[in-house]
Amino acid sequence: MINNLTATKGRRGQMAWAAVLLGILLGVMMMGANVYGAAAVGPVIGSTGVSGVPVQRNTMGSPNARVQVIIYNDFQCVYCGKLHAEAEAQIIEQYVQTGKARLEVRQYPTYGEESVRAAEAAMAAADQGKYWEYRDLLWRNRKGVNRGNFSDENLIRLASELGLDLEKFSAALVTGSHLDEVEADLQEAEAAGVNSVPTVFINGRRLEGAQPFAAYQRIIDEELNK
Repeated sequence: MINNLTATKGRRGQMAWAAVLLGILLGVMMMGANVYGAAAVGPVIGSTGVSGVPVQRNTMGSPNARVQVIIYNDFQCVYCGKLHAEAEAQIIEQYVQTGKARLEVRQYPTYGEESVRAAEAAMAAADQGKYWEYRDLLWRNRKGVNRGNFSDENLIRLASELGLDLEKFSAALVTGSHLDEVEADLQEAEAAGVNSVPTVFINGRRLEGAQPFAAYQRIIDEELNK
């Protein structure tokens, strides 16, 4: 995967700026035509709009929280989406919003090129303070694996739904400016023994797969009671 990321970076770096402009125009056109209907996306879970919860890029919650929860995910992984919609939402509600835990999401794109693109796009959204909202849109728009759902055009369209600066977002996506960041997450994951997604670390204690909330709750409570 690291070699694939490096190759992807080389290809993106050689693309003409005309591709950037084309992507921007396409995104704006789709937004203006309201082809996809952003209103249908529904409420955002764990967004920057959650009252009283500090957010910095891909982290949510107090940096002084006693419990650190790290999630490695791939945006094309159905089980990662299940974790996001179920247990993660409960972790945010019961532990992050109450200041007991801090949540960090890291990228582990293992399903192919579209996973890499989605991971890059999420970090490009993070540049504009919209990581959590954009991440939610990625989950809500996931349909199959490497079927064009996370093409550059569709990723730009999602950015337009959030009102992001499309010129900056498209430039980051097309030139691969976040590939190093994604690769760093991947390397850290592999150093920690991650070999599948989703994988969750709670104060260093690892759980694999989309576990029920009770499994995470038990470990978080144990850590809080130490």
